[in-house]
Amino acid sequence: FLKENLRSEVLPHGRSLPKLNTDPLSVLIRGPMVPGMTMCFRSSLLEIILPIPTSWHHDAWTAILTPITASIVYLPGALVAYREHEGQTLGVPGRVKSTSCTPQESSFRLDAAAERYTMLLDRLQSLPHSSQRRRASYMVTAKIRHLRQRALAYRLGPQRRIPLILL
Repeated sequence: FLKENLRSEVLPHGRSLPKLNTDPLSVLIRGPMVPGMTMCFRSSLLEIILPIPTSWHHDAWTAILTPITASIVYLPGALVAYREHEGQTLGVPGRVKSTSCTPQESSFRLDAAAERYTMLLDRLQSLPHSSQRRRASYMVTAKIRHLRQRALAYRLGPQRRIPLILL
């Protein structure tokens, strides 16, 4: 997975991993970035991870829930010989992803993301109480609020958008 005190590592295509310092949870809640095919974890984590909601990618769900009860370690170096092919759903070369969509589509996508994170919050609240669980619940609640505010701004339209200050 990811390593504490990770310095920015350069990935193929000039991309780099963000600095994680000692807080992988905050990075993963912002945007899960752990490929499922490289994950290895103790079977005891299955109690927390399973079942995986169908609206979540298995790797994102697993990566976000893991640091609540376990340490995450980053292994520098290639673990797999990754091959992109036309039949996969993510990362297909040559596929043009739309960079613009209507305000309604943006609002719908943000609302859907808020619903996914609400499922995550429900799962977190079912876990045993701990300081890490409370912290994760707080962070996920803030993420849900942020996604809903952004969705609302798209629904209101450009003439009715209000400045958002998220604390």
